Amino acid sequence: QILSVSLLEKGQFRLKKKPVDLHVLIREIVDKFSLTVHERGGELKSHFCAGEHILEVDKEHITNVITNLLDNANKYSPEKPWIRIGTQCSDEGFMISVEDHGVGISLENQQLIFRNLYRVPTGNIYTTKGFGIGLYYVKTIIEAHGGHIILKSELNKGSRFDIYLPLDTKSSGNEHNQA
Repeated sequence: QILSVSLLEKGQFRLKKKPVDLHVLIREIVDKFSLTVHERGGELKSHFCAGEHILEVDKEHITNVITNLLDNANKYSPEKPWIRIGTQCSDEGFMISVEDHGVGISLENQQLIFRNLYRVPTGNIYTTKGFGIGLYYVKTIIEAHGGHIILKSELNKGSRFDIYLPLDTKSSGNEHNQA
């Protein structure tokens, strides 16, 4: 992720788009990630409502995006994680939602959370590992695919990240030359 972010910032990043069945991809990620959540006594559920789910995407980077969001949902859930991931189609395109009942993000920090190297301040104590690159990477990769991400969150209640990808990803190009 660090290398990809660095290349993006230098304008040397290329997406390798191919047709990918996002339902199959998400199932594979959920299957691998479920053990981590279950070890903490939590649950990870998926629901797929999108009729059209084969999109031209960079499989490796979309895998990293989904994994990053699931990992954050797990890390920022202080007790038994409750995580939902789902898909649907809307006027804006294909949507992937990742929702949790974790610590949430204050309105003030929601404006900053997608900045490179930004971490929500918790005083001098960082009990959760990270460098502040993950959500910047997520946003950058989704935008490189011609999409966008929306965050809805409330402190002590959880967060929901909605990723929108255009259904016709061919029009967004196969290369990304700007950060």
